[in-house]
Amino acid sequence: MCIQVLQYHYGFDELGEHGALDVNLEKNNADIKFIKLDDKEFVEKEINVSDVNTEEELIEALNSYTLDENKFYKFILTGNKNFEINTNKVLKILSFKNLIKIKDKAKLGFDLEKISKENSLKGFFIREILEMKDSNAYSEDEINKAIEIGLTSLKI
Repeated sequence: MCIQVLQYHYGFDELGEHGALDVNLEKNNADIKFIKLDDKEFVEKEINVSDVNTEEELIEALNSYTLDENKFYKFILTGNKNFEINTNKVLKILSFKNLIKIKDKAKLGFDLEKISKENSLKGFFIREILEMKDSNAYSEDEINKAIEIGLTSLKI
């Protein structure tokens, strides 16, 4: 008995090579062959942005990567960030045709406790944000985005 299982990929939820399994089953034997059907492959690449301080530095760092033209890429930004990252803007500026998506999973790298003790606009801003956080009126993501945008705007 011969069985063929086809597998095509459609996005980043299906990483790696895709193709068909050609399985030939006999009484005490199974012969399995993988036949690659797709030249393209979806790949995720994690990039630590902890040492990057501006959007321009981020674009420069990402442009330094060499990408295989037969793969589609998603860059996942990790580490600590100290500035607002507009992934859509960065994606449009980069020169890669096969970079499909940028996902920002980097954590805020600001020392909020230290900033909150400052007698400055930044200190006042953080104190207000921390009060909003304590009220549970906003989600953690909303609070983090407000901090990111606010401190970037105030040029910490």
